[in-house]
Order: sequence, then C-alpha cells, then structure tokens
Amino acid sequence: MDRLTESLRTIASARVWAVVILAALVAGCGDPSSLDRQMEARRLSSELLVQFGRATDAANMAVMAGHDETSTGFAREAEQAALAVQRDADALKPLLSGLGYTGESRLLEEFIGRFAEYRELDHVIRGLAVENTNLKAQRLSFGPAQ
Repeated sequence: MDRLTESLRTIASARVWAVVILAALVAGCGDPSSLDRQMEARRLSSELLVQFGRATDAANMAVMAGHDETSTGFAREAEQAALAVQRDADALKPLLSGLGYTGESRLLEEFIGRFAEYRELDHVIRGLAVENTNLKAQRLSFGPAQ
C-alpha cells in the first residue's frame, strides 16, 4: 500500500508541475528558464520579507533589552538581517527587470529607497539602544540620586 501511495503522489506531483509549466508557457513566459527565474524571484521576495521582519523584531528587542550585552546582541542580529534584506533586494532587481515586470520593479525601487531611510534611522536608534541611556537614567533616578 505504501508503494502505491508513493506512486500516486509522484504522479500527482508530476501532473501539478506539468500544469504549472504549461500555464507559464501559455501565459507567455516563453521558455522553462523563465519559470526558473520567476520561482527565484518569488523565493527572493519571500526571503526579503522574512529578513525584514527579523531585522525589525531584533531592533525592537535591542531597544527593549535590559542589559548592554543583550542589547548589543540584538543590535548585531538586526544589522545582519538588514544586510540580508539588502542582498535579496539587490539580487531581485535584475530578475524583475529581466522578466519584464516593470510594475514590480518600480515597487522594488520604492522599497529600496524607503529601506535606505529606515536603515539610517535604525542605525541611530540601535546606537542609542546599545548605550541603554534610558535604563541607566532610570536606575540613577531611583537609586542614589533619589
């Protein structure tokens, strides 16, 4: 029974891929390499989204951390994720252009511009977060200074 199930899954999988390839060709994709580029573009855009989420979450954690070491670790993680976002955006750009996706290329350019602004602000905020000036001021105001 397991071999039969496995065979049916293989056939179903092959049929799904055949339909996908056929749909891509009918839609004017041209050749199978175009489908590969489309899949790579989707993978990169998904990865970009995940890395952007990681970057913002880590930056938030850096700000909220109670200790300098923890804050520094999150700040480093945020920077690495932001670099991954930049790499994915740079790799996605020629793929979208090569596929003739002008609308998507325009949106990516807009994202890249806004992401550059975000990175500038994020760099300043993470720098302050690592210093933990708010936490240190709070400790002083409720400690000996009180």
